[in-house]
Amino acid sequence: MGVDYQLAFKRPFADAKTFIIGFVVAMIPIVNLFAEGYFLECARKPRYKNLPEWKDWGKLFVDGLLAFIITLIYFIPVGIIAFATLGSAIAAILLGGVTDVSAFAALRPALLIAVLLALITYYVSFSAVISFAQQGKFSAAFAFGRVFRKALTADYFLAWLLVIAVSVILYAGLSFIPVVGGAVAAFYVGVFTYTIMGQSMLVK
Repeated sequence: MGVDYQLAFKRPFADAKTFIIGFVVAMIPIVNLFAEGYFLECARKPRYKNLPEWKDWGKLFVDGLLAFIITLIYFIPVGIIAFATLGSAIAAILLGGVTDVSAFAALRPALLIAVLLALITYYVSFSAVISFAQQGKFSAAFAFGRVFRKALTADYFLAWLLVIAVSVILYAGLSFIPVVGGAVAAFYVGVFTYTIMGQSMLVK
């Protein structure tokens, strides 16, 4: 069974009350970890037309926190490379003998690699987090064979591209509404993302 794109687009609007709770939770820092945990529930049952209920709040928070930790761990190599690259440039300037322009020009390839690695990490991290959600084990996020195998499927790639497009359009379109616009976009994009990406991970 392939990815049901129509279901993913419609699902965030399946229940008005659930949607309102969602964007209110999504707009509050720290509290929005509950929303992240909720999105994982969407990934666990990505073919359901209805939205999951807001319940088991403790589990939602823990799951959201674990998802954040998983993503953070995946981005550690990117952070190390970026820090080392920028640190080398700053050190070269402070020690003298190298202008800021020439220092950063020399490090441009390393910066490009760091940006490329960040993009790849962002792409793969969805697979890691959804693997954790669907298998119910933190270690599943680091079963690299499965994580990368799922991320390299055509269904996953197309779903990811669609997520990027929808995110850009919604955030740009709702940015004129202070606070609420971003929260509405965050909740819609979250449900849509984990529904469509969750489906792509279930495709054999």
